[in-house]
Amino acid sequence: TLGGGNLTITQSGTTPSFTNTGTLEIGAGRTCTVTSGAFDNAVGGTLRGSGTLSVSATTFTSPGNVSPGMSPGILSITGPLPLDSTSIVSIELGGATAGTGYDRLAVSGAASLGGVLSVSLIGGFVPTPGQSFQVMTFASRSGGFANITGLSLGGGLSLEPRFSGTDVMLVTVGQRGALIAEGITGNPVELTN
Repeated sequence: TLGGGNLTITQSGTTPSFTNTGTLEIGAGRTCTVTSGAFDNAVGGTLRGSGTLSVSATTFTSPGNVSPGMSPGILSITGPLPLDSTSIVSIELGGATAGTGYDRLAVSGAASLGGVLSVSLIGGFVPTPGQSFQVMTFASRSGGFANITGLSLGGGLSLEPRFSGTDVMLVTVGQRGALIAEGITGNPVELTN
């Protein structure tokens, strides 16, 4: 847990690498910088918090979990975000404002999406129709999520994912007929009445 200060990971040797298989928690206003080698947020590993992970000077991979905030918050990544089929990005929605009401993953570089986007409501929050949440930002995007969970809100409402080249938005809509969520690889997700 980086709650009291910043951390710099400097690696040396022929093929230096750092693998996270536990939980790397970066507190608000704190930075974890990896300056060389490879950094792997492995399957079973979790990156979380409201600080900054700086991986622009390393080879970064993230087949594990990424969970912005501390219910809720904004986790910033300086550098790319390479997700794959085992990756899980967990987003909590508990209000209308990014960082204090809902989670955001802010990536300064390219995001390669894959795996699962898992959305959950916290604190009894129920979004209203038309309300939107910018849950991810990035410089550019490739790929999509194989699955998105937590889109059905009950009461005739659902979240509709909208993907652009620079962000992922979740928009609250009333369920109507069949709604196809774009930006998801594999078979599209259909929401029906």
